[in-house]
Amino acid sequence: MIELGVSRLRPDAVLPESAYAEDAGLDLSACEELTIAPGERAVVGTGIALAIPSGHAGLVVPRSGLAARHGISIVNAPGLIDAGYRGEVKVVLQNTDRRQPFTVSPGMRIAQLVVVAVPAARIVEADGLASSARGTAGFGSGRMRPEPRIRVSAVLRWRGRILMIRHEKRGREHWLLPGGGVRSGETLTSALQRELGEETGLIEGGDELPVEGPVLIVESISPEQSLWSKHVVHVVFAGELTGSLAEIVSRDDAVRGHRLFTVDELDGVVVHPPIQRFLRRWQPGDPCVYLGAVWTE
Repeated sequence: MIELGVSRLRPDAVLPESAYAEDAGLDLSACEELTIAPGERAVVGTGIALAIPSGHAGLVVPRSGLAARHGISIVNAPGLIDAGYRGEVKVVLQNTDRRQPFTVSPGMRIAQLVVVAVPAARIVEADGLASSARGTAGFGSGRMRPEPRIRVSAVLRWRGRILMIRHEKRGREHWLLPGGGVRSGETLTSALQRELGEETGLIEGGDELPVEGPVLIVESISPEQSLWSKHVVHVVFAGELTGSLAEIVSRDDAVRGHRLFTVDELDGVVVHPPIQRFLRRWQPGDPCVYLGAVWTE
């Protein structure tokens, strides 16, 4: 066991403590009140300073309860506290929830501190390095490719225009045909009807939207060097919409809006997968087309 020196920088600061004797982490508590908006981050002071013993370092990691219940994480997890640092310990929290703000209050446990031994490293320049099984393989080389996921969607046309849904991911906007993933035990068509109901609200009470197809199969496969490993098989159907679209509403939290596009207008937006050329040529009654693998960052 080691001794960890702690100094209160504010009278109301809470000393680090563990819930159980065998816990690896010590709870770090906030010493101020602030609100973190959805998708935003904030630096939260703990009101304490540490004297981590030489040969050790402090790692600041998220609390699983906050992550599971509220989507609160740490931007630079794990945060590193060097043994020589004597300033206030601060935690960079991020609210990953898409809709709900999160309020931090004084005394709230916001992170955990894990003190670990760190051996000293002496740099030795070498003309060559010992070989290894991995060699020079870089980012993503150690991951396994995921199993392909099937997404069903539909080209829904209304008065010559195509209905699209807007998603936001990693701060970027893109547009998709209405649809979603196929669950275990579902047929392609039953999954499509369920997803169209959830994303557009056009199907209620067991009704079904008439569709034809599939009219298109296309795959989204991320490149080997991509940081996000992804393989989606898109199975696309088609249908005609009638009446008013004023009541379109989504029950899917990922959907940020709907819009009708002409085929020419689609060339000016990011579409996932990029099927603008297919939509320009396709006509009702055409045979199913397989476009192969395409990818858009």
